[in-house]
Amino acid sequence: MDKVLMVLGTCVVLPIAVVFIIMYKSKHETDRKTDIVLTALEKNPNVNVESIMTSFSKKANFDKTIKERIVSQLQNGIIMGLIGLGLLSYTFYMDYVGGMSTEILEMFYLGGFIMLAMGIAYLISFFISKKYFAKEMNESEAQEKENVDQIAE
Repeated sequence: MDKVLMVLGTCVVLPIAVVFIIMYKSKHETDRKTDIVLTALEKNPNVNVESIMTSFSKKANFDKTIKERIVSQLQNGIIMGLIGLGLLSYTFYMDYVGGMSTEILEMFYLGGFIMLAMGIAYLISFFISKKYFAKEMNESEAQEKENVDQIAE
């Protein structure tokens, strides 16, 4: 019975909760943008709504450079790998000592191996991306350096 509840919770309730949270977030963002536009129109009826909407379409928080995206892959890989190793070492210890049931140990082993595999996948993705985007990163760094030099002058 416990396994059935765990499977139902993982396969049914968790995806529904994730979709609900994502939909709630997008609805909240839309409501916030609508409030901003309405407030701007109340204060000044001649305001250019198109310019406000184009400023919303530019997702400043999500405009990451190639280097930032690659470094975040490295960070995710290290974190997931360490969590997986920690979970596996704890599970090996508990298996050796004998303080848990076999079913729980199997779940911990599975979780540890999944986290470790995801960490390794992120690290592989980091090294491949670093090699693949090396030219673009060097060009963007040179351009940023030129921009800083122009501002300094």
